[in-house]
Amino acid sequence: MGPMPSSRTLRPTMTFRRHATDLVRLAIPIMLSRLGVITLDIVDTIVVGHFDSLELAKLGLASVLAKLFPVCGAGLLLGTLVMTSHAYGSGKLADCGAIWRRSLPYAILLGLAGAVICLFGEPIFRIAGQEPVLAAGGSRVLTYYGAGLPFLMIYLTSLFFLDGIKRPWIGTIFILIGNALNLVLDIVLVWGLFGLPAMGAEGAALCTTIVRMTGAGLMIGTILMFRDAERLGTRRRPEAWWRNGAKARGIGYAEGLSRSFEYSAFASMILFAGWLGALPLAAYTVLMTIMMVPFMLAVGIAMSTAIRVASANGAGDSREATRAGWVGFALVLLVAATIGTILIAFPTEIATVFTNDPALLLVLAPQVAFVALIVIPDSGQVVLVNTLRACQDTWIPTVLHFFSYFAIMIPLGAWLAFGMAHGLSGLLEAIALASLVSVFLLATRFHRLSNARNRAATA
Repeated sequence: MGPMPSSRTLRPTMTFRRHATDLVRLAIPIMLSRLGVITLDIVDTIVVGHFDSLELAKLGLASVLAKLFPVCGAGLLLGTLVMTSHAYGSGKLADCGAIWRRSLPYAILLGLAGAVICLFGEPIFRIAGQEPVLAAGGSRVLTYYGAGLPFLMIYLTSLFFLDGIKRPWIGTIFILIGNALNLVLDIVLVWGLFGLPAMGAEGAALCTTIVRMTGAGLMIGTILMFRDAERLGTRRRPEAWWRNGAKARGIGYAEGLSRSFEYSAFASMILFAGWLGALPLAAYTVLMTIMMVPFMLAVGIAMSTAIRVASANGAGDSREATRAGWVGFALVLLVAATIGTILIAFPTEIATVFTNDPALLLVLAPQVAFVALIVIPDSGQVVLVNTLRACQDTWIPTVLHFFSYFAIMIPLGAWLAFGMAHGLSGLLEAIALASLVSVFLLATRFHRLSNARNRAATA
């Protein structure tokens, strides 16, 4: 028998195990709630895809803007999560409710701004070079999506508040209710049951808006009815909500801009796919929906990692914050690799879930396996950027995102798809390379930032 390991040898393993256990416990409900969000899109894509391939292309084109606002809005509202987690970790419970109350009018303003932009879908799509039929149809779908944006923003900022005070299961329950409602309404509105007209992609968008309205009402009602609402300060009207919310908005501005860069780059790929034709656009719509599954799981892990990092920083323990960040990164790589393995093993089976059109299946199935090469680095960069935000590293991650997705992915995607005639494959190749660059740069940034903070703590 060899010598017994010392306590110094055991401590890193025990620390990793403790962080991993705590992270998974917190991450599971958050991942389920985020996965529930993308399940709404998956069901829409499946129902519309089996209804008509042209309607699926319209849904995909509308998603260029329809998904931009939730992604960017979640980034702009991220300050609610970071500030609430920091206050909760510091034991300042009354501040948590004040942060949430200040975020509500801001969330409504963001939603209204998005709704107005959605009214101008057709000219935007025409300027982007889309076919007239797709531009007109996508615009009508987008209008229905826009009507639900204010309710979605209320839901998101409330969800961040619940995550910050470590009550994520509430959001999970609500999103399960939303998915059940979405499934029933999708079938009725898309296909036109019970004497209603078949609305196709427009019916799916209308269904999403109804679900968002329901979710916002459930969120506000539940938070105000908490037994400890007075202790949390959720029923107190905050003074000067705009001025006092400046710090939270500052965190959100950087994250919102960062997510805007990333998503706008992906949206450019959707436009490129539209230039390739209706069939490649429909295939790309399905591929992006598939990619959103590991992405949303990564967002769940990223949020729980950010909560633990922000709480550790709030308690003044930078080393624990560093460990929590790297454990979250390791966990998301494991989850993404598992999903990637499934995509490689069953590409045709996965493709047939979304469509029974033989022509679309011929384009789609070979690309499903390639998505596995994208999901691992893409998931890793999601966790890293949120970890940096939790360390209140505001603008450097934004610059790194801009470089990876605007300076690299967009021109590379255009060159590979059209210049090298790789078509749809070229778009996916560009996404994979840009995600690899992003995860490398963000990991390097977190490593250097953590070392500097840990040295300052021991000085």
